[in-house]
Amino acid sequence: MNKVLLKSAICAFLLFLVGNVSAQNFYSYEQIIQGSSVRSANNFDLVRVKKLITELHPKLYLVNNNVLNTSVTNSYFADIDVASLGMLQNQQNNAGFEIIKINVKNSDNFNIDLSQLRQTYTGLKYVYVSCNFVCDINYIINFFSNNDPEILIIYSASNPI
Repeated sequence: MNKVLLKSAICAFLLFLVGNVSAQNFYSYEQIIQGSSVRSANNFDLVRVKKLITELHPKLYLVNNNVLNTSVTNSYFADIDVASLGMLQNQQNNAGFEIIKINVKNSDNFNIDLSQLRQTYTGLKYVYVSCNFVCDINYIINFFSNNDPEILIIYSASNPI
């Protein structure tokens, strides 16, 4: 009887371990801004992340499949809407993007394969999903497949007036 219990406990532990080893990293905008304890929980430079999402940086802006504006040709920050996801791949120096901000409307539905995203944008470390409506982590999780623990996903929700 004890052997069965021990085997069950070991199997449960291994399943827990495997499930958490390759888990995707999701953090809210508030967690990043407040500098909570997530800094010690992963290998991401949260000081850098905070600067990227709160300060002005050279950006490539893509809206409705059009280049709205680009600050410099070698931007490392892409600010796009869901309609422009495909257009992002056609941009020069796209491998240099460190952060991609995706602006989501409540009618948007998309799926991003994180392993493919990492191959396309070799410098990518952060994906920032900004909803223009109230959404939660469960809603955001549905946008991504094939976890990549080397990419930190930041999410925020706003309730426009």
